[in-house]
Amino acid sequence: MFIVAFACSLSFLLSFFMTLGYRKMALRFGIMDIPNERSAHIEPIPRGAGIAFFFAFNVVLGILVFQNALTMKYTYPVFLGGPVVMLLGYWDDVSSLSAWIRLFVHFLVSLFILVLISAGFSKGIDVSFLPSIPWLTAAFTVFYIAWFINLYNFMDGCDGLATTVGMVGAGLIAILSFVSGNTDLAIIYVVLAYALAGFLIFNWFPAKVFMGDAGAYYLGYVFGALALVSKLYYDSSLFVHLIIFGTFIVDATWTLIRRFLRGVRVFQAHREHAFQKLMVQGWGASRVTALYVLITVLWLFPMASFAMSNLKYSFWFLVVAYLPLWGFVIWMKAGTPNNLILKEENARLHH
Repeated sequence: MFIVAFACSLSFLLSFFMTLGYRKMALRFGIMDIPNERSAHIEPIPRGAGIAFFFAFNVVLGILVFQNALTMKYTYPVFLGGPVVMLLGYWDDVSSLSAWIRLFVHFLVSLFILVLISAGFSKGIDVSFLPSIPWLTAAFTVFYIAWFINLYNFMDGCDGLATTVGMVGAGLIAILSFVSGNTDLAIIYVVLAYALAGFLIFNWFPAKVFMGDAGAYYLGYVFGALALVSKLYYDSSLFVHLIIFGTFIVDATWTLIRRFLRGVRVFQAHREHAFQKLMVQGWGASRVTALYVLITVLWLFPMASFAMSNLKYSFWFLVVAYLPLWGFVIWMKAGTPNNLILKEENARLHH
């Protein structure tokens, strides 16, 4: 227990000081997020700071593996695929990349991790709502990880939101993993939670840094890949992870579907997510974040606990958990234009 407590403290401190150092460097070299009419902030903010908690998290995991406090095979997705996703995101932070290039790499990394964790597809993946056809479940898994990478980035548009939901989600999955005997996963997740806590000090409203694509892509990848680890190594359920991050998954997915059906470019910057709708209506970043965290802790965590305890019915717990979330995003008219923003743009054009 001492080594885990030490690892958590080190993860927090490294993340804090590396974020502080990165902020100074970004200000010096002009690595800034310049606000536009779609932004929630009004002043340039250093971006790409997710690289700080990436390094803190990986350094501490490396120490734990070296000290035999972690089994190496459980950290393969973090050490092998994670850096690729993070570096791609950071490249996009400092010099914009084509969305298609990013998507191609995301799918490539997702496929690589699936092949690695499943030992070349020798370990079967059971997805309860799909037929037991290896290529179909493999395709679903690759798509699932790639989509998790992107949806997490879509939801990084409010000071502290993506960091706090990631920190709380990691902590809750750590609890569920520990209770069910998945000690290695519990340690990985709790170390990540502390790394995000150190970063949150600078990312909380008003944010002094943004995690950028580097951090958001990385978190989405880690959560998606570790869900696969829990499934294949611990015979757990993918749906436990999907339930815990339900607020992000439903908000991002419904918004994407609505925008696609409207014929709008889905990767174009916008303010049509449910959380952005709340901000347009006058909700502050702290209040929006508090709402998403409360939903996660008070509703999604109990449903994930039931799913973990009843793996046979975990998919149906996912369905029940998502029903009010779908109702919420539909009620908020996520994926449709904001009337207030349209009025402001029309007024600006007429002037």
